[in-house]
Amino acid sequence: MAKVFVEDNELKVVLGFWEHLGGFSGDLSFPLESVVSAKATDKLDLNSLGIRFGGTGLPGIAVLGHFRKKGTRIFCNWTKGQRVLTVELKNSKFDRLELGCSDPEELVKALVR
Repeated sequence: MAKVFVEDNELKVVLGFWEHLGGFSGDLSFPLESVVSAKATDKLDLNSLGIRFGGTGLPGIAVLGHFRKKGTRIFCNWTKGQRVLTVELKNSKFDRLELGCSDPEELVKALVR
């Protein structure tokens, strides 16, 4: 499971070995000033992701990688059983993050001040 946390005024996403490999991505960090909004949900909306541009998907089990939908650049790292943190960004490599985590509400509190 990816480690998602706020540290030094940045949102950090630290990926495990298999997540690096399956998601075609390294660890990510985003300054908090680039966060537009954040919300917690119980399920990942697969229809919101669009077309995968690098990554891995096992239906109902894991969704990892880079996606695009109508010009929106999305990074997703989710596995079965995880709740979802959705983060909208500006001035960043990605426009939206869909991140699986155990307690997204705590991260929402830290991101939305």
